[in-house]
Amino acid sequence: FSDSLTRMVDISKVKLRDIPCTKSLILVCLMLALFVWMSMNTNLPVGVIGVPKGGIDDLALNYKNQKIAVASARGGTILPHFWTPFHDYIKRVQGCEDCPQLHKWEPYFKAYHTHLSRFRGKSITMVEVGVQSGGSAMMWKSYFGPGLRYYGIDINPQAQQFQSDWATIFIGDQADPAFWDSLRGKLPKEVDFFLDDGGHTMEQQKVTFQKAFPLVKLNGVYACEDLSTSYSPFFGGEHLEAGALSGPKGSFIELAKQMIDWMNCYFAGGNVMNKWQGECSSEFHKGIMGTNGFLDSAYSLHFYSQILLIEKAQVLSPVPLKGGGYKFGYGGPDTFWDGKLYKTPSLSTKPLPL
Repeated sequence: FSDSLTRMVDISKVKLRDIPCTKSLILVCLMLALFVWMSMNTNLPVGVIGVPKGGIDDLALNYKNQKIAVASARGGTILPHFWTPFHDYIKRVQGCEDCPQLHKWEPYFKAYHTHLSRFRGKSITMVEVGVQSGGSAMMWKSYFGPGLRYYGIDINPQAQQFQSDWATIFIGDQADPAFWDSLRGKLPKEVDFFLDDGGHTMEQQKVTFQKAFPLVKLNGVYACEDLSTSYSPFFGGEHLEAGALSGPKGSFIELAKQMIDWMNCYFAGGNVMNKWQGECSSEFHKGIMGTNGFLDSAYSLHFYSQILLIEKAQVLSPVPLKGGGYKFGYGGPDTFWDGKLYKTPSLSTKPLPL
C-alpha cells in the first residue's frame, strides 16, 4: 500500500492498471481508482478550476505535448512550448457557447504565470482596463481563486452586466485624465496587479500609464498588452522600417524603450563603474516617468512579444558593494599571466565565510 502512495505523487501520470490491488485492499483500490478517474474526467464549471499552490513546478514545459485550438481564420491547433493554468482554462471553455468570450495571444500566458503565480490562492486586488465580453475577468477569477477582488474598466456600458460580489465595473474613457480623477475614492488606494487591455491607442496607453502606475503597490505588477498597435497608424502608431534603430515615434513601444534610460538615469552623465552620480538629473524628473513614481518604484522591466510587465519594488540609488581585499588590475590586449596561483587564506588567519 505504501508503494501505491509513492506512485500517487504525480496523480496525472497514474494509470488504473498501475495500482496494485490485493484482495485485502480491494476497497482501498476501488476508492483510489474512483479518485484517479475523477481527477482526469471532472468537467468543472467556468471559474472553478482550482488553485494549486503555485511555484516553480507550475512553470514546467509542455511535457505532455498538449495542443490547443487557434482562434484565427486558418484554424488548426498549436503546440505551446509552455503549458500553464491559463491554457487549462481556455481549453475548458473553447467549446462552451454560453461562456463569456476570451481573446488573448499565446505568448502572454507564460509571462503572466511567471510574474503573477505568487498571488494565486491569496487575497489579491486587480484592476483591468478592457472588460469587453467578460471572458478575461472569468479567467483571472479562475487563476487567482476566491481571494480575487476585481475592478474592471470599460467604455461600453454593456460591461456592467458582469458586476458581482467579487467584481466592480466602472464605465468611462481611459484616455480622459478627468475620468481617472473621478475614480479617486472608488478604486482602492493600492492594487496588486494592474492590466491595460483597453482600446490600445497610443493616447489611451500613455494616459493610463501616467494615471494608473502609481496605484500599483510595491511588490505589485503593472502590465500593458497588445503593444503591436504601436506599429499601426489606426491606433496612433506608425510603421517601423526593417532595421530601424528607433521608433515608432510617439508610440507606447517607444516610451517603453525610454523606460530603460530612466532606470539607468543615475549613470546617464557618463559616471559609470566605480563612480556614483548620486541622483538623476532634473531632466529625468519630467514627463510621464518623471512624475508618476516610475523612478522610485520601477524595479524591473520584462518584455515579451506584444506585452510589457513592470515589477514594482523600492528602488534605491545604486551604490557599489565590494568584499575581499585581494585584487589585480584590469587586463588588456597585452596583459599576460605571471604564473602565480591563488592560494586560499589559511584558517589560522581569517576563514572564508563558507
